[in-house]
Amino acid sequence: SGNYFSASGSTAICATSGATFYVTGVQLEEGNAATSFEFVDYGRLLQQCQRYLPAYTGGVEMFGYWDGTNNAKIAAPYLVESRVAPTGVTTSGSFDIHGPGAGNFAATSIAFSRATTTSARLTCNVASGGLSAGASAGLNSAAGKILFTGCEL
Repeated sequence: SGNYFSASGSTAICATSGATFYVTGVQLEEGNAATSFEFVDYGRLLQQCQRYLPAYTGGVEMFGYWDGTNNAKIAAPYLVESRVAPTGVTTSGSFDIHGPGAGNFAATSIAFSRATTTSARLTCNVASGGLSAGASAGLNSAAGKILFTGCEL
C-alpha cells in the first residue's frame, strides 16, 4: 500500500548537496542485439584519443634548423599517427630555441607551417640573436604546451 523505490531510511541522492553518483561498466549498443562487453586498456584508449589531437605537454624537445637569424623551422613528430593532417596549432607557456654552441633564445612566436598525419613543421621566431641559416636548432620548454588542431571531429 505504498511506493517503495528505496530502502527505508535511505538518503535521496538528488536531495543531497554535493552527492556523487558513479556509473561504470556500461556499454551502449546500436540496435536490439547486445554484444559481449569490450574492455579497452588505458594505453590503447589513449592512443585512439591522440589521433584526434596530437599534443606535446611539458618537457617538449623538438629539433630542426635555423632558417635565418631570427627564425627556425622545427619538426614535430606525433606520438601516434593523427586521423587527418592538422590545420593549425595552439601554444601556451614559454619556449626557448637553441643551437650548437649557443645559449637559449626566447621564442616570441610559434606558427603552424604545414603538416601530414605523422608530423608537422613549426616556424619559431626570436626577437634577436639566433644562429645563421642551416645551423641545427632545438625547441624546448619545461612546461609549455603545443596542441595541433584540425584533427578533431
